[in-house]
Amino acid sequence: MFVVRQFISWLLVALIFATSTTTFGNTNQTSLLIPAPYSSKDIAHEYYVGLASQALALGLDVIDPPTLVPTVHMNQARAAVELKKGNLDLFWTGADKDTELELNAVRIPLDMGLMGFRRFIISSRQQALFDKIDSLEQLKRLVACQGTYWPDTKILRSVGLKVLDTPVHEDLFELLGTGRCDYFPRGFHEGPAEVEEWKPIFPDLMVSDRIIIHYPFTVYFYTRKSEVWLADALERGLEKMIDDGLLLKYMKTHPSTSHLFPLEQFKSATFIELPNPHFNEDTRSDDPRYWLTEQAFKQ
Repeated sequence: MFVVRQFISWLLVALIFATSTTTFGNTNQTSLLIPAPYSSKDIAHEYYVGLASQALALGLDVIDPPTLVPTVHMNQARAAVELKKGNLDLFWTGADKDTELELNAVRIPLDMGLMGFRRFIISSRQQALFDKIDSLEQLKRLVACQGTYWPDTKILRSVGLKVLDTPVHEDLFELLGTGRCDYFPRGFHEGPAEVEEWKPIFPDLMVSDRIIIHYPFTVYFYTRKSEVWLADALERGLEKMIDDGLLLKYMKTHPSTSHLFPLEQFKSATFIELPNPHFNEDTRSDDPRYWLTEQAFKQ
Protein backbone atom coordinates (compact mmCIF):
# COMPACT_ATOMS: atom_id res chain seq x y z
CA MET A 1 0.00 0.00 0.00
CA PHE A 2 2.84 2.37 0.84
CA VAL A 3 4.48 1.71 -2.55
CA VAL A 4 1.17 2.44 -4.31
CA ARG A 5 0.74 5.72 -2.41
CA GLN A 6 4.30 6.73 -3.26
CA PHE A 7 3.75 5.98 -6.95
CA ILE A 8 0.49 7.97 -7.04
CA SER A 9 2.16 10.86 -5.23
CA TRP A 10 5.05 11.00 -7.70
CA LEU A 11 2.61 10.68 -10.62
CA LEU A 12 0.62 13.67 -9.37
CA VAL A 13 3.79 15.76 -9.16
CA ALA A 14 4.68 14.83 -12.74
CA LEU A 15 1.17 15.64 -14.03
CA ILE A 16 1.00 19.00 -12.25
CA PHE A 17 4.45 19.92 -13.49
CA ALA A 18 3.63 18.87 -17.05
CA THR A 19 0.39 20.86 -17.19
CA SER A 20 1.64 23.99 -15.39
CA THR A 21 1.39 27.22 -17.39
CA THR A 22 4.55 28.53 -15.75
CA THR A 23 7.06 30.20 -18.04
CA PHE A 24 10.36 29.00 -16.59
CA GLY A 25 13.66 30.81 -16.41
CA ASN A 26 12.52 34.45 -16.32
CA THR A 27 10.77 36.98 -14.15
CA ASN A 28 7.52 36.69 -16.10
CA GLN A 29 6.51 33.44 -14.40
CA THR A 30 2.80 33.34 -13.74
CA SER A 31 2.89 30.38 -11.34
CA LEU A 32 5.29 28.66 -8.97
CA LEU A 33 5.03 25.05 -7.84
CA ILE A 34 5.22 24.43 -4.09
CA PRO A 35 4.56 21.45 -1.76
CA ALA A 36 0.96 20.95 -0.62
CA PRO A 37 -0.05 21.12 3.07
CA TYR A 38 -0.19 17.86 5.01
CA SER A 39 -3.87 18.52 5.83
CA SER A 40 -6.59 21.16 5.52
CA LYS A 41 -5.70 22.30 9.05
CA ASP A 42 -2.04 22.96 8.26
CA ILE A 43 -2.11 26.68 9.07
CA ALA A 44 1.68 26.79 9.27
CA HIS A 45 1.75 26.00 5.53
CA GLU A 46 -0.62 28.90 4.89
CA TYR A 47 1.69 31.18 6.90
CA TYR A 48 4.57 30.62 4.47
CA VAL A 49 2.37 30.74 1.38
CA GLY A 50 0.91 34.09 2.44
CA LEU A 51 4.33 35.44 3.35
CA ALA A 52 5.83 34.36 0.02
CA SER A 53 2.99 36.02 -1.89
CA GLN A 54 3.45 39.31 -0.04
CA ALA A 55 7.22 39.23 -0.44
CA LEU A 56 6.97 38.50 -4.16
CA ALA A 57 4.47 41.32 -4.72
CA LEU A 58 6.82 43.78 -3.03
CA GLY A 59 10.01 42.33 -4.47
CA LEU A 60 8.72 42.29 -8.03
CA ASP A 61 6.75 45.53 -7.50
CA VAL A 62 3.57 44.02 -8.93
CA ILE A 63 -0.04 43.82 -7.78
CA ASP A 64 -0.48 40.20 -8.89
CA PRO A 65 2.61 38.12 -8.04
CA PRO A 66 3.07 34.59 -9.43
CA THR A 67 0.42 32.18 -8.15
CA LEU A 68 1.72 29.55 -5.74
CA VAL A 69 0.39 26.19 -6.94
CA PRO A 70 0.39 23.29 -4.43
CA THR A 71 1.48 19.92 -5.81
CA VAL A 72 1.41 17.10 -3.23
CA HIS A 73 2.54 16.93 0.38
CA MET A 74 6.10 15.69 0.78
CA ASN A 75 8.72 15.54 3.49
CA GLN A 76 11.57 18.01 3.50
CA ALA A 77 14.15 15.67 1.99
CA ARG A 78 11.90 14.85 -0.95
CA ALA A 79 10.96 18.51 -1.44
CA ALA A 80 14.66 19.36 -1.79
CA VAL A 81 15.05 16.63 -4.42
CA GLU A 82 11.98 17.78 -6.36
CA LEU A 83 13.21 21.37 -6.25
CA LYS A 84 16.59 20.42 -7.71
CA LYS A 85 14.86 18.36 -10.43
CA GLY A 86 12.62 21.29 -11.40
CA ASN A 87 9.38 19.72 -10.15
CA LEU A 88 9.07 22.45 -7.52
CA ASP A 89 10.03 26.11 -7.77
CA LEU A 90 9.95 27.09 -4.13
CA PHE A 91 9.78 25.54 -0.69
CA TRP A 92 10.66 26.42 2.87
CA THR A 93 12.47 24.45 5.52
CA GLY A 94 14.77 24.87 8.48
CA ALA A 95 18.14 26.53 8.02
CA ASP A 96 20.76 23.84 7.52
CA LYS A 97 24.33 23.91 6.16
CA ASP A 98 23.93 20.79 4.02
CA THR A 99 20.72 22.03 2.38
CA GLU A 100 22.34 25.36 1.59
CA LEU A 101 25.16 23.66 -0.30
CA GLU A 102 22.73 22.33 -2.89
CA LEU A 103 20.01 24.99 -2.97
CA ASN A 104 19.74 28.74 -2.94
CA ALA A 105 18.73 29.89 0.54
CA VAL A 106 17.11 33.30 0.98
CA ARG A 107 18.78 34.00 4.30
CA ILE A 108 16.16 36.13 5.94
CA PRO A 109 14.43 34.49 8.92
CA LEU A 110 10.77 34.02 8.02
CA ASP A 111 9.75 33.97 11.68
CA MET A 112 12.45 36.17 13.24
CA GLY A 113 13.93 33.00 14.74
CA LEU A 114 10.80 31.86 16.59
CA MET A 115 11.29 28.33 15.24
CA GLY A 116 14.44 28.12 17.33
CA PHE A 117 12.33 28.47 20.48
CA ARG A 118 10.76 25.08 21.15
CA ARG A 119 7.82 24.29 23.37
CA PHE A 120 6.91 20.68 24.08
CA ILE A 121 3.79 18.77 23.25
CA ILE A 122 3.45 16.24 26.06
CA SER A 123 0.84 13.98 27.63
CA SER A 124 -0.93 15.54 30.60
CA ARG A 125 -0.01 12.34 32.44
CA GLN A 126 3.61 13.52 32.26
CA GLN A 127 3.04 17.09 33.37
CA ALA A 128 4.29 16.54 36.94
CA LEU A 129 7.50 15.04 35.54
CA PHE A 130 8.17 18.01 33.26
CA ASP A 131 7.41 20.47 36.07
CA LYS A 132 10.56 19.20 37.82
CA ILE A 133 12.93 19.54 34.85
CA ASP A 134 15.16 22.60 34.69
CA SER A 135 18.36 21.44 32.97
CA LEU A 136 19.61 19.73 29.83
CA GLU A 137 20.99 16.83 31.86
CA GLN A 138 17.55 16.05 33.23
CA LEU A 139 16.05 16.26 29.75
CA LYS A 140 18.58 13.70 28.48
CA ARG A 141 16.81 11.01 30.50
CA LEU A 142 13.70 11.33 28.35
CA VAL A 143 12.95 10.57 24.68
CA ALA A 144 11.92 13.19 22.13
CA CYS A 145 9.95 12.58 18.92
CA GLN A 146 11.08 14.29 15.71
CA GLY A 147 10.83 13.94 11.94
CA THR A 148 13.55 11.82 10.36
CA TYR A 149 14.60 14.48 7.86
CA TRP A 150 14.16 17.55 10.05
CA PRO A 151 17.27 19.62 10.82
CA ASP A 152 16.10 19.68 14.45
CA THR A 153 16.71 15.95 14.78
CA LYS A 154 20.42 16.43 14.13
CA ILE A 155 20.55 19.38 16.51
CA LEU A 156 18.94 17.51 19.40
CA ARG A 157 21.12 14.45 18.92
CA SER A 158 24.27 16.56 18.73
CA VAL A 159 23.79 17.63 22.37
CA GLY A 160 23.09 14.09 23.58
CA LEU A 161 19.30 14.07 23.63
CA LYS A 162 17.52 10.82 22.82
CA VAL A 163 15.36 11.09 19.70
CA LEU A 164 12.85 8.65 18.23
CA ASP A 165 12.26 9.65 14.61
CA THR A 166 9.84 8.83 11.82
CA PRO A 167 9.53 10.24 8.28
CA VAL A 168 5.72 10.56 8.53
CA HIS A 169 4.53 13.71 10.30
CA GLU A 170 1.24 12.23 11.51
CA ASP A 171 3.02 9.25 13.10
CA LEU A 172 4.79 11.55 15.56
CA PHE A 173 1.53 12.22 17.39
CA GLU A 174 0.78 8.51 17.58
CA LEU A 175 4.23 7.82 19.02
CA LEU A 176 3.66 10.48 21.65
CA GLY A 177 0.05 9.58 22.35
CA THR A 178 0.90 5.91 22.89
CA GLY A 179 3.85 6.70 25.15
CA ARG A 180 6.70 5.58 22.89
CA CYS A 181 8.31 8.99 23.37
CA ASP A 182 8.00 11.54 26.18
CA TYR A 183 7.83 14.88 24.40
CA PHE A 184 7.55 16.42 20.95
CA PRO A 185 9.52 19.69 20.61
CA ARG A 186 7.64 22.01 18.26
CA GLY A 187 8.33 25.41 16.80
CA PHE A 188 7.05 28.01 19.23
CA HIS A 189 3.85 28.67 17.30
CA GLU A 190 3.07 25.17 16.06
CA GLY A 191 1.96 23.22 19.14
CA PRO A 192 -1.49 24.62 20.07
CA ALA A 193 -3.14 24.07 16.67
CA GLU A 194 -1.69 20.57 16.40
CA VAL A 195 -2.91 19.61 19.87
CA GLU A 196 -6.42 20.75 18.96
CA GLU A 197 -6.30 18.74 15.75
CA TRP A 198 -5.25 15.54 17.53
CA LYS A 199 -7.32 15.84 20.73
CA PRO A 200 -10.19 13.70 19.35
CA ILE A 201 -7.72 10.81 19.06
CA PHE A 202 -5.31 11.60 21.90
CA PRO A 203 -7.21 13.79 24.41
CA ASP A 204 -4.30 13.82 26.89
CA LEU A 205 -2.01 15.85 24.61
CA MET A 206 -1.14 19.36 25.78
CA VAL A 207 1.40 22.12 25.16
CA SER A 208 3.76 22.70 28.06
CA ASP A 209 5.10 26.22 28.63
CA ARG A 210 7.22 25.10 31.56
CA ILE A 211 10.40 24.52 29.52
CA ILE A 212 11.53 26.30 26.37
CA ILE A 213 14.65 25.09 24.60
CA HIS A 214 16.37 27.47 22.22
CA TYR A 215 19.00 27.10 19.53
CA PRO A 216 19.93 29.35 16.59
CA PHE A 217 17.40 28.28 14.00
CA THR A 218 14.84 29.59 11.57
CA VAL A 219 13.01 28.76 8.36
CA TYR A 220 14.28 30.06 5.01
CA PHE A 221 12.78 30.09 1.54
CA TYR A 222 14.76 27.93 -0.89
CA THR A 223 14.97 28.07 -4.67
CA ARG A 224 17.09 26.31 -7.27
CA LYS A 225 20.58 27.71 -7.73
CA SER A 226 19.65 28.76 -11.26
CA GLU A 227 16.55 30.73 -10.20
CA VAL A 228 18.45 33.83 -9.09
CA TRP A 229 15.60 36.16 -10.05
CA LEU A 230 13.22 34.37 -7.67
CA ALA A 231 15.61 34.41 -4.72
CA ASP A 232 16.41 38.08 -5.35
CA ALA A 233 12.71 39.01 -5.55
CA LEU A 234 11.94 37.22 -2.28
CA GLU A 235 14.89 38.86 -0.54
CA ARG A 236 13.93 42.35 -1.75
CA GLY A 237 10.33 41.81 -0.69
CA LEU A 238 11.23 40.49 2.76
CA GLU A 239 13.63 43.37 3.34
CA LYS A 240 10.85 45.83 2.49
CA MET A 241 8.50 44.03 4.87
CA ILE A 242 11.05 44.35 7.68
CA ASP A 243 11.71 48.02 6.89
CA ASP A 244 7.99 48.83 7.02
CA GLY A 245 7.27 46.69 10.09
CA LEU A 246 5.08 44.39 7.99
CA LEU A 247 6.84 41.14 8.90
CA LEU A 248 6.31 41.60 12.63
CA LYS A 249 2.74 42.76 11.95
CA TYR A 250 2.18 39.63 9.85
CA MET A 251 3.42 37.47 12.73
CA LYS A 252 1.22 39.27 15.24
CA THR A 253 -1.94 38.86 13.15
CA HIS A 254 -1.59 35.51 11.36
CA PRO A 255 -3.63 32.70 12.99
CA SER A 256 -0.58 30.45 13.33
CA THR A 257 1.47 32.97 15.34
CA SER A 258 -0.85 35.66 16.75
CA HIS A 259 -1.47 33.74 19.99
CA LEU A 260 2.21 34.13 20.95
CA PHE A 261 2.00 37.87 21.45
CA PRO A 262 2.83 39.52 23.72
CA LEU A 263 5.87 37.29 24.21
CA GLU A 264 6.12 38.43 27.84
CA GLN A 265 3.42 35.88 28.72
CA PHE A 266 6.21 33.25 28.68
CA LYS A 267 8.70 35.11 30.90
CA SER A 268 8.37 32.62 33.77
CA ALA A 269 9.44 29.65 31.61
CA THR A 270 12.78 27.90 32.08
CA PHE A 271 14.93 28.55 29.00
CA ILE A 272 17.54 25.94 28.07
CA GLU A 273 20.08 27.12 25.49
CA LEU A 274 21.49 24.62 23.00
CA PRO A 275 24.20 25.05 20.35
CA ASN A 276 23.40 24.38 16.71
CA PRO A 277 26.47 23.09 14.84
CA HIS A 278 24.41 22.83 11.63
CA PHE A 279 23.51 26.51 11.47
CA ASN A 280 25.33 28.49 8.79
CA GLU A 281 25.97 31.81 10.50
CA ASP A 282 26.29 34.87 8.30
CA THR A 283 26.32 38.65 8.69
CA ARG A 284 22.69 38.66 9.85
CA SER A 285 23.15 36.15 12.65
CA ASP A 286 23.42 38.69 15.46
CA ASP A 287 21.32 41.47 13.94
CA PRO A 288 18.21 42.21 16.07
CA ARG A 289 16.55 43.55 12.92
CA TYR A 290 16.12 39.92 11.85
CA TRP A 291 16.15 37.91 15.09
CA LEU A 292 14.17 37.72 18.31
CA THR A 293 16.20 36.82 21.41
CA GLU A 294 15.34 35.41 24.84
CA GLN A 295 15.25 39.00 26.09
CA ALA A 296 12.15 39.66 23.96
CA PHE A 297 10.28 37.21 26.20
CA LYS A 298 11.28 38.95 29.42
CA GLN A 299 10.74 42.63 28.76
